[in-house]
Amino acid sequence: MGDWCGSNCTPPGPTLISLAPGCAGQGASEIPLDAQFGAWCTPTAGVTLSPGQSVSGSVTLRPGSGGPPDYTVYTGYNDPVTGKLHFPPDAPFITHNSIVAPAATDIQIGGAASTGSPSSGSEFTYTYQVKNAGPWGTYGGIVFVDTLPASLTHVSSSVTFTRLSPQTGKPVTAQLLCSVAGQSVMCPIPDMQNGGLSGQATIVITVSASSVAQQIVNTASVHTILPQEDSNIANNSVTVTVVSR
Repeated sequence: MGDWCGSNCTPPGPTLISLAPGCAGQGASEIPLDAQFGAWCTPTAGVTLSPGQSVSGSVTLRPGSGGPPDYTVYTGYNDPVTGKLHFPPDAPFITHNSIVAPAATDIQIGGAASTGSPSSGSEFTYTYQVKNAGPWGTYGGIVFVDTLPASLTHVSSSVTFTRLSPQTGKPVTAQLLCSVAGQSVMCPIPDMQNGGLSGQATIVITVSASSVAQQIVNTASVHTILPQEDSNIANNSVTVTVVSR
């Protein structure tokens, strides 16, 4: 039985709560490289079953993160005629897939303007940093929203994030464009791991100030997507004030 979530799971796979009598944890050499947990409920040497006999086992787990786990229960057997050892897909197995509600984690945002006193009618930028302070990864994504004051005109906006390549294990930077509806700028942010390069994203919004000199107060916020919950909503928004001249 295993929890397959890839070689870069954050956080790692499930916690073993209990095993039925006769079950035991697998040795490291028996767990596939992309599995985070394994257990067997018959001896590694196997058992001999007469016609009509059966074996059973029970494992209780606590998932380590939200998302779609892949739990597989399988059997292996020796063909009494050929002596060949069979494993799935040539032997019986059951794969269970479902969605596990993620635990709450702390998503934070900070930001600043490229200038505190832009010239009237000029362009300037807001740069926001979004990070996952943990202790868990997210599942379902994050949404950034900035409803621009009426004195600003949207020019462009994008979100930049870094992920580890599943092929090379090295950081890869990607960029997504944000959507704009009226004065509202909305940026989808992919799931974040707990800290590190894969636990942060940068949003850059370029705007044009109006021709009238004035104070401009702009507030942006980030939100997790249900069923993910944020453990501290007090740091989910940031207000940046500039005075055009």
